[in-house]
Amino acid sequence: MQHKLTVIVSADVVGYSALLERDEAGTLQKLKANRTTIFDPRVAAHGGRIVKLMGDGALVEFGSVVAAVRCMYEIQEATEAERAGPDSALLRRRAALRFRAPCAIRLPARFRWNSTTSANTR
Repeated sequence: MQHKLTVIVSADVVGYSALLERDEAGTLQKLKANRTTIFDPRVAAHGGRIVKLMGDGALVEFGSVVAAVRCMYEIQEATEAERAGPDSALLRRRAALRFRAPCAIRLPARFRWNSTTSANTR
């Protein structure tokens, strides 16, 4: 059996519902433009694969933690640079990262460690 590291990134737009309430058509247009010019190209450039799209959200799979972090950083930077323009109501992206290292041995639950477990919870 072959094991591989899988990194899942959950990304969405900050305040998406409020943006939709203020200007639904404009917000949808901005989201589509952001995906076309910033999000999708950077995901592809870093070897990511968009697994699922949900309105303003996306689940993206990467094979490397470094690639996932670099990709999301570049998306954040490019989106923020776009916000510095004349339209201050542009989108703000946020992302959460979850990864699990492959393990050939199944440990009992009390001995397992994952990326969401802190050292102080033991």
